[in-house]
Amino acid sequence: MLAFYRTQGLMSQLLSPLKPATRRMRVRAIHTLSPRMRRVVFTGVSPTDLADLANVSPGAAIKLMFPLNANGAADRTLGRAYTIRRYHAERAELEVDFVVHDETPTAQHGPAARWLEHAAPGDEVEFAGPKRGFQANPAAPWTLLVGDETALPAIFAILESLPERTRVHAFIAISDARARLPLEGVPGGASAGHPRSHDIHWVEADTAHAGAMVVGALSAQTLPTGTPQVFLAGEASLLKQVRTLLEDTWAVPRDAIDAKGYWTAGLTREQRKAQERR
Repeated sequence: MLAFYRTQGLMSQLLSPLKPATRRMRVRAIHTLSPRMRRVVFTGVSPTDLADLANVSPGAAIKLMFPLNANGAADRTLGRAYTIRRYHAERAELEVDFVVHDETPTAQHGPAARWLEHAAPGDEVEFAGPKRGFQANPAAPWTLLVGDETALPAIFAILESLPERTRVHAFIAISDARARLPLEGVPGGASAGHPRSHDIHWVEADTAHAGAMVVGALSAQTLPTGTPQVFLAGEASLLKQVRTLLEDTWAVPRDAIDAKGYWTAGLTREQRKAQERR
């Protein structure tokens, strides 16, 4: 019997999914989208390095490996998850949007912010993934997308991918009006504006009040009937308050909510993970 359990354990290890190996990509260009958002365009070290990203679903994320030390030495790295904003197969280019935390003193920047501050074309970075993205449920009567500025790339990618017939509302908490961005991939040309732009509700609030403000906006808005498919992402307290509204007041089943906690105010990712293990 003991041999059986040992064999069973070994087989489960062999059959479990392998942890994806890291690979490298190179910065091709950096664009400022707004005072609060910067886009980094990556390309593979070789032309086919990123080809598999052409098939990822919207909102999928990769883990970028940034130098732990402030001097940029890559002997130790920390991984941070970032949403794939878009992959251009014809140019083999990957777009990743970074929130610029201009309210945070430079001395308090984490590894990702330090890297972004000094990044330049030609720089290389390791990454792993991608992880799964948003899977639209055609049976859902409507779709609800909720998040903060860190979720804006995922929400925009989802909005731009949904069929025209899909009823959708997006609520995005932003620190101020500077964070507003237009949707891209306009079917009728840039001058026409994206038809999904009317589905976005911008909620201006600081981090401490974002959850309450979004809950208030959701409660005040006339929304479609029926149980929505929900994508919810961003800061932990915002997620907690919105989930309370959805699950306790609206009676939305948990399996209809895809919630992703991207960050926790006042804590690094490592500190948050340590708290979760207690």
